[in-house]
Amino acid sequence: MLFRRFRRHHQPLVVTLYTRAGCHLCDDAKKPAARAVAATAGATLRIVDIAGLPAFEARYGQRIPVVAVSVSGEERVIAEGKISDLRLRRALSALTEEL
Repeated sequence: MLFRRFRRHHQPLVVTLYTRAGCHLCDDAKKPAARAVAATAGATLRIVDIAGLPAFEARYGQRIPVVAVSVSGEERVIAEGKISDLRLRRALSALTEEL
């Protein structure tokens, strides 16, 4: 248990919000995503515009906005579409408990 606590504090949780310019849902998702990440110790938010990035467009396309978290080198989608601050906080809390 002590190892897990140490690991959580020294391995930041990178939360990625995939968006596209001109997407109103993407614009709406930025504030709740930022609030949820700010409330999660050790988490950082990065925002990626998928326009012009074929691999991300193929993966997320019409699903955006998509919120994903990198865990052990693997990306997990934890929210998509209409992003809720409360639901995102719950997902991040469950994820940090898992780590």
